[in-house]
Amino acid sequence: MQPLPHLEGVAKAAKYFKYGGSLKIAVGGGASRDHEMTTAKMIIGSLGGVVIICQFICIGTALYLSYTKGDLMSSHFKNSSSLLTFGIYKRTTIYGRLPLVGNISSILTFPGFFLKRGLANSEDIDSFPLPLKRHLVMLQWSFIGLVGAMVLLVAIGQSGILN
Repeated sequence: MQPLPHLEGVAKAAKYFKYGGSLKIAVGGGASRDHEMTTAKMIIGSLGGVVIICQFICIGTALYLSYTKGDLMSSHFKNSSSLLTFGIYKRTTIYGRLPLVGNISSILTFPGFFLKRGLANSEDIDSFPLPLKRHLVMLQWSFIGLVGAMVLLVAIGQSGILN
């Protein structure tokens, strides 16, 4: 009966560890400074985790708004393009609710873009309730800021300046 190939590696690692080698070197095959977790990399990783948690909070807020005020938000865009607020987005699933809030918050955050292309009506935007409008605009800019922060953190982490 032939020994299993992975058992030979385990036996070598055990011998190396027995004679004073570290477990990291015995299992990993060598100590490379490129893969060590420095304090700077730990901070970048932690900040990335905070950004991801904040993104989930924003998604939760968008879902809450869609379930509690989705019909109210849709009713204020009667004269705008139906592609933005009705049709396939009117479903009651998460896949229908998130685009509804995303489209409406995009219209309210960047009205010039949608008015210029004829996708939104200025009367609809002006008649939208101000407190809800502020909330949706803040939510949109939060999403934009969090995506920008994530891209920046990944770029810093991948650039090699932390080595």
